[in-house]
Amino acid sequence: MDKRIICGLVSPLICIVVLLVSIIIYPGYNVTVNYVSDLGAAASSGTIFRIGIAAVGIFGIIFSFALFERLKKKWGAGAFLVASIAILGVAVFNNKTDVEQFYFGLFKSHYEISHVISAAVFFTSQAVANFLIGYELRKQTGYFIMATSLLGLLFILMPLPLVEHIAVFAFCISTLVLAFRMSGIKIVNYI
Repeated sequence: MDKRIICGLVSPLICIVVLLVSIIIYPGYNVTVNYVSDLGAAASSGTIFRIGIAAVGIFGIIFSFALFERLKKKWGAGAFLVASIAILGVAVFNNKTDVEQFYFGLFKSHYEISHVISAAVFFTSQAVANFLIGYELRKQTGYFIMATSLLGLLFILMPLPLVEHIAVFAFCISTLVLAFRMSGIKIVNYI
């Protein structure tokens, strides 16, 4: 199996595990109150979250090259690549911490702005990627992948913590389904 496709299988699994572990070790974390980025800012879960999300971005970048090779239309692969780079920005430009001032000598507000821009680019690009890739693959797994793009757009229009969590998990599942489809492994006949 193509190692780039393996990255597409591993990336969403890392994301799900990192999110679940980070949520468990974050005292008082509540998906209806806290945004996903809060996991990266907490002393208890910050390091695990940031390293894990950076790995998700790196594996996503590698997987995007398989998408470029296998998809007829390259726009979806391009949007997926942009989303993967943006998620690296989310990991690097963490929200609500003072650590970056010590390491980089910049004002906290620069990091908060960079973080918000990275997150906005991620959600927008991933939604666009899912729509375009889903449209191209609509006769197989595409409709499911296209549907997940709506959750990303919903979060952009209605930025509530619970909606963000649902969108992130939906993006993980859609990437996993896409990578399974590209690998030739059948999950179930209708996906």
